[in-house]
Amino acid sequence: MGSKKAYIAYILMAVLSPALGASKAHPISHNQSIEKSDVQFQHFTIQSHNSSESVNKLIGAMPKKDFRHSLEKKRSKIAKQGLEECNLSSALAASGMSRAEILADEAVSCFQSGEYWLLSEDTKALYNMDTMLAITDLIKQRSGQYDGQETSGMFQLFAALRAGFYVQGQETESFDFNEFSEPLRTNVIEALKSIFDERKMIIETDYHKEEVVYEWLYLIYNEYFHTSLFSELMQMLDTIQNDARYDKQWLANVWRIFDVFSRTSSEDKSALTQLILDDSAFFERLRYWSSDRSTLGLVDYIPHAPLYLMGELFRFEDLYEQVKSEFILALDYYPVDSEWFFTLIDNYYFQQNCADVAPKYCESTYRNEVLNKAFPFTYSFDDGRFVVRTGLDKARVELLYNASKQVKAQFHRITKNLTPTPEDSASVLTMFIADSRNNYERYQRFLFNLGTDNGGIYIEKDATFYTYERTEEESFLSLEELFRHEYVHYLDGRYQIHGLWGEGDFYSSPHEHWYSEGLAEFISGSTASQGVKIRSNIIGRVASEAGERMSISEIVNEKSGFTVYRYASLLHSFLYEHANELHSQILKAIQTNNIEKYNQLMQQIAVNANLNTQFQAYMDALYSSQELWWDVNTPWAPTTEMNIIEFDDIVEAFSNIEDLTFECQTEFVSKIRRFACSANDSVIANDELSLSVSIDELVSQVGELISNNALSLTCYYGEVLISETGVEASPICKGSMGDFDSQGINHAPIISGEGNFRLFDGGEATLDVFAFDPENDPLTFQWQQLSGPQFLFNSALNVKKIELQAPLVERDEVAEFKVTVSDGHSSVEDVVSIQLVQLDNHAPKFEQRSLDLDFNYGDEIILSAEARDVDDDAINYRWEELDFDSEESLFIGLPSKVGNSYSFDSTLIPLEAFSGKERVIVSFEVQASDNVFSTEQFQRVYISKPQTIIIEEDFQEFNAEFGESISLSVIATSMLDEDVSVQWEQNINGDSTFDLDLGVLEGEAQSIDLSVIPIEAFTENSRIILEFDVSVSDSISRDTALVRVYIERPQTITVDNDFQEFHVKRSETINLSVHAESLASENLNYIWNQNNEGEESFDLQLGTLSGQHQEIDLNQIPENAFEGRSRIIIEFDVEISDGLNTNRAFVRVYVTPSDDDGSDDGDDGSDDGDDGSDGGNDSDGDNDSNNEPDDGASSGSSGGVMSLFTIFMILLRNRRKRVIKLN
Repeated sequence: MGSKKAYIAYILMAVLSPALGASKAHPISHNQSIEKSDVQFQHFTIQSHNSSESVNKLIGAMPKKDFRHSLEKKRSKIAKQGLEECNLSSALAASGMSRAEILADEAVSCFQSGEYWLLSEDTKALYNMDTMLAITDLIKQRSGQYDGQETSGMFQLFAALRAGFYVQGQETESFDFNEFSEPLRTNVIEALKSIFDERKMIIETDYHKEEVVYEWLYLIYNEYFHTSLFSELMQMLDTIQNDARYDKQWLANVWRIFDVFSRTSSEDKSALTQLILDDSAFFERLRYWSSDRSTLGLVDYIPHAPLYLMGELFRFEDLYEQVKSEFILALDYYPVDSEWFFTLIDNYYFQQNCADVAPKYCESTYRNEVLNKAFPFTYSFDDGRFVVRTGLDKARVELLYNASKQVKAQFHRITKNLTPTPEDSASVLTMFIADSRNNYERYQRFLFNLGTDNGGIYIEKDATFYTYERTEEESFLSLEELFRHEYVHYLDGRYQIHGLWGEGDFYSSPHEHWYSEGLAEFISGSTASQGVKIRSNIIGRVASEAGERMSISEIVNEKSGFTVYRYASLLHSFLYEHANELHSQILKAIQTNNIEKYNQLMQQIAVNANLNTQFQAYMDALYSSQELWWDVNTPWAPTTEMNIIEFDDIVEAFSNIEDLTFECQTEFVSKIRRFACSANDSVIANDELSLSVSIDELVSQVGELISNNALSLTCYYGEVLISETGVEASPICKGSMGDFDSQGINHAPIISGEGNFRLFDGGEATLDVFAFDPENDPLTFQWQQLSGPQFLFNSALNVKKIELQAPLVERDEVAEFKVTVSDGHSSVEDVVSIQLVQLDNHAPKFEQRSLDLDFNYGDEIILSAEARDVDDDAINYRWEELDFDSEESLFIGLPSKVGNSYSFDSTLIPLEAFSGKERVIVSFEVQASDNVFSTEQFQRVYISKPQTIIIEEDFQEFNAEFGESISLSVIATSMLDEDVSVQWEQNINGDSTFDLDLGVLEGEAQSIDLSVIPIEAFTENSRIILEFDVSVSDSISRDTALVRVYIERPQTITVDNDFQEFHVKRSETINLSVHAESLASENLNYIWNQNNEGEESFDLQLGTLSGQHQEIDLNQIPENAFEGRSRIIIEFDVEISDGLNTNRAFVRVYVTPSDDDGSDDGDDGSDDGDDGSDGGNDSDGDNDSNNEPDDGASSGSSGGVMSLFTIFMILLRNRRKRVIKLN
């Protein structure tokens, strides 16, 4: 704590890195004091004390945003390529020129970070006078053939020289050279000059422009070679202006050249003055690059370096008047209070001479003016112990104040400590909260001499915190989350850690990092009555790292970095919940400054495998309990909304708490009236976790008694006493009372418009407003432009966030916009100013920055581009295929083309490229240029994979019989001439399907046995459908066929004789029967219905009969039924069913009059039963229709008189029932 580095790391993590070159403020002058800080470069750290000189020794100057030293660029390259294996050991084994050649052959990444820059025994042995001289000799040897390619090793050689000087500077007594040693210094200058001429220094390769020139310039910078290379530096500026003024990489080198001159030694002062005086074009170059508006739209940071140098030149006495004249002109180059303007006036040497040059901008007076402009409101709480200066609305600050109370209560609960350290001097916390990131970047350096490459910064020795309001696009952490984190650091520094950051014993511990950052992350999840919650931002990020999670050993031994923050937070949470005694010991060791004990505890838990296993399981459990994750959001608790306004009412509420007696008093009567109630009794619990739960319950109990004043209520306890019954402590509760004058009044919406910002003319922007209504009424919004050149609105004006486009202007102007927010009862307004900065030229613009286009393999791909140029300049287009490293991306190697369209045949893509992919992506960058500026559009062409499978018939249908086997086949081939894989899988879909449980079948042909289908499968279906999805695939694609088999329900009923005929007399009673068998059931249903169609039919009116056997009495046929006919036909339709199927039988009975009707058999001698031609069912050969055995007598006569036996038999036959059997 205390230094910028102390807590800047956390806030850096929370902020999206600005784009390269987006920085505005110039580095601090090295004559101004700065806070003690660590500056990280590559993989090592150096410290500087009250001067940037030792830092500049390494990097040329303090890093200016992400541009200075191109740190982010270099690191991103390393991240993409991976660190290659370096050859330091091989270099050590060689010497002289051989060693230099090994260094030249190193990978570029080896000199962008790592061991060559670290002071070690190896580098002490590596860098000596002989090595350094050999490097310079090799540069001079290779310079004649240098072509800007990486194979030249030129970057590696210059970087090795610079690294050698840097390492030597850390321990001078261990080396036999320094930057002033001869002949080394002369040789380095010769090496620098050898590579320079107009042709070589404007080589168009990235390796040259980005790497070699960079090292060349900062070798000059670090070792004070300015005067020796003055003419070369000036010539490079001229060449860039004439030949490469619109190349962004060369413009970056313009910035670096002026930066080189911002650091000169006192020994060179006289010589450099004379060189400038002798160069009539020096100030013309300075003026041109300071004020050039034609390149400002390309790289807006370029003017900062020459503007800053302009201020630095005030220390050259012989140049003073010329510098003064140029400086006064420069003050009008850009708008007042713009980032370029502050670069001018925020210069030590200008401020030393400001009374003579521009008195209005002397820091002694102008700083207060800017301070009040940037932070117009001051809010003081707790009788001046919590002070916020900001441009935000009071309600936004009150929310942070209420959040601080929750954090403070939980901090005291967890640490069980209410006593500040003896060294504490931070009883007052001051915060500066800018109303936007833009204003934070604009004012921070001038007002506070602090950098802005962060989301905020806490300076412990001043107990001051600096940050800004942010949008979701700018940070994944909200302002409140950052505030809570930093506020824990504030409390930790006051109550736990002894000494300022970097000075106390605790900071010598190798286990410092996890404790302080983890505790801040952990307690930032504090609530009033629900303990400490796990923030979604923490567990969500850990959950995405399954398999790569940190162990306890890795956490407690980590000395830097952002990743450990979230794991350290969860480790604190785990120890607090599941190893509370151990956690208390850790906190107690810090509180008592027993660092030896603390280190011992850390060493113990680092090797405790069982504890680590439990910790990993704890993280898994947290992830599976997502309902417990918390998005930080402190309830809004304005005093104007609180019901209880009288202190006596607070006292009465606390008097109603059972088993506890409270003494209450008022405190902090300014701004917000607060109460503090301390219990005279103790809360007793089994353990400390239970004690904390009891306090949460107390908060809820008191909350019910004090109504919505509970929104501000927090309770905690101090020292915990151990007793025989458990643990006990006396609670302390604090909260706010309501305002006297604001009860029952509707509160207007609380809004905070976007901070003022600058915009290049012709540019696009958004305007947004933070808005909240205390009563949760719906809000309406309305924007309007108040003044300035008319903007074009690209969205409706009655929404919260609007989009707009700036017009072209002939000079810098200001436009003002007003937003009105209403809750239906009252409305509030806020005004936003946009500073329009005029550009001499504007880049063409695409309506969309990127396009995604879909095609199929085989298509002719036709792409087009259309940009617009507000200056009506002609636009040239150039297309380039891009090589992206992603799973779906494909680089074909298509040629670059010019013109506004690009086409290619998708069949150029080899089919093998689609292996394992549904599609491939071919990406293009199309550049629209007006020959000055250019704008890129990215077009991603999504090409769906081709169908390489050819199936002869992709849908087949078959009919099959129940019980048989059927052969099925699908014939397919591959366009790749590969063997295809064919897989059959039954599709079970609907009630009519039956699962054969075949699993996955392999092969083109399949034999399916249908006999395995049980007859019961047809119970609900008239047919069964077997459907197969057949998947055919090769190494690239897959296609499917559908094969369907229909199996009709089989006839399960077999009737022995489905048509029967009988001949009988009217007077008889007959028994009829039908015999059938079923495959499905033993129980058959027989339904008999008489069929009365035909002239010979007679309706017996029997209705529906059921049963296999039927007895039919024919006597019910009246005698007169035979009038006019010789017989009657009785016919039955018999339906047989088994619950699955039905079948039918037909039974026909021919009835003739009985003998009593005068028509017996003997009358005509032609009884049907005797003639053998009745067509009946005589099966015993005697021609009697009853199928009885032959009784030896005929029923008819041949015309003679019947014998007595025959008559007897006839009579007997008429007396008994005649049975007709149907077999």
